[in-house]
Amino acid sequence: MNENEMVTAGGGKPVYTTIKNVLRVLMVLCIIFVFCPSFLVSCSGEDLKVSVMTAVGGIKSGGQTIVDPHPVMLICLLIPIAALVLLIIKKFQDKMTAIIVLAGSGVDLIVWFIFRSTAKKTAEEAYCTFKTTPWFVINIIVLILSILLTGLAVLGVAQLETDLLALLTGSGAKNVLNQVSGAVTQAAGTVAENISNLSKGSQSKKGIVVGYCAKCGGPIGLDSKFCISCGTPVPESMLAEAEAKKKEIEEAKRQEEERLAAEAAKRQEAAAAAAAQSQGKSKFCQQCGAELGAGVAFCQSCGAKVQ
Repeated sequence: MNENEMVTAGGGKPVYTTIKNVLRVLMVLCIIFVFCPSFLVSCSGEDLKVSVMTAVGGIKSGGQTIVDPHPVMLICLLIPIAALVLLIIKKFQDKMTAIIVLAGSGVDLIVWFIFRSTAKKTAEEAYCTFKTTPWFVINIIVLILSILLTGLAVLGVAQLETDLLALLTGSGAKNVLNQVSGAVTQAAGTVAENISNLSKGSQSKKGIVVGYCAKCGGPIGLDSKFCISCGTPVPESMLAEAEAKKKEIEEAKRQEEERLAAEAAKRQEAAAAAAAQSQGKSKFCQQCGAELGAGVAFCQSCGAKVQ
């Protein structure tokens, strides 16, 4: 047995519920979840199970590539593997190990949320339904637990060799739970903000139709390469039309932004001119033409009443 595992209870029996051992189990689960279907996409009556490895290899249908391969998603596999190796070998001090695992788990969590946002956007643009499976939810819970446990070690509340059960049932359990609660609240706020930013940046174009399928008559969306009803490839002419439509929409949007900016600039100039005119404009007597002073009611030269 490794010297890191030689933690014993009062009776001399080895303790297997240390934070380090629990983290090892959590990292193994993270590795397994990479191969599990995280999302379910239904399109034209066909259900497609999407996992990280699906994204790595890309998606093909009818000999055509629907979604290009994304090898960068291998990071979801490499991070937990690296963390597991680090937790097995004694390469660094416990606190440094905890910091590295904490950072890796945080990055992994963010990547998973980006993966979900991208997969949902792609499905919606193809007029497909998108569902999150329990595998994704469990994986997120596991990552959050990893962040919390390593956070305890980083904050000095516990060591990686601390018995987790004894820690949670001991006299300091209330203090630990309060710190964990605060960490959960902060992590939840950060995740919510990231999800909000991602959702703002993913605007769907599913409502724009550029044509209809020649085989079944189904609508063809702006970014669709295949008919969502029968799977027939979209003709090159229609793809060119869609590209022209996209440019037309972008140009119209740019012109509208320029028009609004010009109107705002004109309003600012008019307001500035009116303010300058009200402050510096000279008045003259309508009777004799003499220049009038500020705030006078009668002309100093002829005594006529100022209109």
